[in-house]
Amino acid sequence: MFITNKQNITIPEFINISGNNVKVVTEFKLLGIIIDNKLNFKSNTAKIKRSINIRLYSIQKLFQLPLAVKIQFLKTFILPYFDYCATLCIYYSKSILQKLANSYNNCIFKLINVKSVHDSIINSSEDFNKWNTLLVQYGLNGFQHRLIIRLATYIQKIFCYSNSPSNLANCFILNNDLNKSYNLRNLLELKLPR
Repeated sequence: MFITNKQNITIPEFINISGNNVKVVTEFKLLGIIIDNKLNFKSNTAKIKRSINIRLYSIQKLFQLPLAVKIQFLKTFILPYFDYCATLCIYYSKSILQKLANSYNNCIFKLINVKSVHDSIINSSEDFNKWNTLLVQYGLNGFQHRLIIRLATYIQKIFCYSNSPSNLANCFILNNDLNKSYNLRNLLELKLPR
């Protein structure tokens, strides 16, 4: 795969490596994630949305179930699609994140029926905390809060566990561990990379 954002570039169909012709692809699946040659993850987002919509469609006949069962269905069969490799979200564009957030909210609207409440509390970007507070009573978080929690947990595990990959762990070093000859006021803060 050639990774590029350039438009006017000729990419060969095959590359010869040690006498073997290897086909050049525009996207491939790696551990369930579709990686494309522009690294925009549009195909992966479309796959996630398709999988979620299939599950939502399959439960349309189950809307007479109690709310607790619907929430458990959401947590068990739908939210793992949003959570799988959630740390990749740092590479997503705003439009991709918005599509995922819309799909996430759509799942909540269809299963819990809180669309009217959502429209009445979210009038500006500052109102997302109100939305998250409403969802907490159902044991859920808003999409943005969910991503922040997932990323913070990931960073905390890298920082605290000794068996973390060293190249990731080296990104999180306390100023105290730098062994400077002078005393820093912010010894317990993380060293900021240059």
